[in-house]
Amino acid sequence: MIRLLACLCLFQWLSVMAADVNPCADSTWHYYNETGCCYKTSNDIGTWFEGSGKCAKLHAGAHMASLHSQNESKWVAKVYKNGIDGIHAWTGLSQTKIANNWTHTDGSEPWSWFHAPFLFLYNHTSCVEIVDNWLVELLQNSGKTQPTFCYHYLKSLCKYCPAPVVKSAVTTTVRPLTTKTSTTTTTTTTTLAPHTVKLEKAHPRDIVVVENITNATTVST
Repeated sequence: MIRLLACLCLFQWLSVMAADVNPCADSTWHYYNETGCCYKTSNDIGTWFEGSGKCAKLHAGAHMASLHSQNESKWVAKVYKNGIDGIHAWTGLSQTKIANNWTHTDGSEPWSWFHAPFLFLYNHTSCVEIVDNWLVELLQNSGKTQPTFCYHYLKSLCKYCPAPVVKSAVTTTVRPLTTKTSTTTTTTTTTLAPHTVKLEKAHPRDIVVVENITNATTVST
């Protein structure tokens, strides 16, 4: 029983360790399980048009983040919440080519979660930033984004998706406990007390003394 409990505890510990593995390039990147991607803000600021280059310098294949759900957007805001300032960074969403035609820099399906409906007639005023601070949270708009002037100087929110981590299976072998049982064989010998048997065809004074039930001797007197 003790061995079985020890094996179960080891299996649970290994499972937790495997679940906590961060497949990102280093600890400065934050991994989000729901998307399987890594996120990081650039070290310096720049216009929206400079954002892609800044992300590419941080990691090969990284680009300005494309956000595709409220959960993802809220998670980013929570991870990069930093006191009063919070997060204020470019995302990959814009309508820089055609007014009101939103696109992501990574070519993925556009998705937006704006603070309020926006309609911009000029494409140079419609690059999307994610903003989260104490005021945004007070208004219950945490994680929402908003279009703004593309030539503002902001950090860029970068994102890349590493190759899936193949978790090696943990095989636990539970061996049944074996109990050895000693078997003792006892041989019982019954010895009958000597007694006298009169033989029908013998001399009247001949007797047989039976000592061990199997041995008989004839004694003549």
